[in-house]
Amino acid sequence: MFYAVKLSKDTDGAWLVDVPALPFVHTHGRTREAALARAVEAVLTGLEMLVDDKVEIPRPLQAAPVRGDAVRLSALVAAKIELHNAMLAQRVGKYRLGKLLDWHLPQVDRLVDFRHQSKLDQIEQALTALGRRLVVTSAA
Repeated sequence: MFYAVKLSKDTDGAWLVDVPALPFVHTHGRTREAALARAVEAVLTGLEMLVDDKVEIPRPLQAAPVRGDAVRLSALVAAKIELHNAMLAQRVGKYRLGKLLDWHLPQVDRLVDFRHQSKLDQIEQALTALGRRLVVTSAA
């Protein structure tokens, strides 16, 4: 999964990164590669902000854009985005999801923590509890 990024050079030679899908996410680096590496962390921080604010997260692209640059997100992060958006759509908070799953609140918190290495089957269980199913595909 990918979020397209816009790279530009600052007057001091640093590389600036903007994420059009997340207009409040910006970062920079001394080199193009450093800026792109920092962009992944910036995107994760932006996603965390949206979760905290209980706002829908724009879905990442399935494939890297043909033109331009992008940051790659793991399949786990993409699944967590889907879970967060499903919870919002159904107005199910973490407490209620915990009750549906018979899990403690810290377990549910980790399901939408983009830096926690949750197990994919836990995300799948949570989506199932919301009447959704997780679909995984691959591409060349």
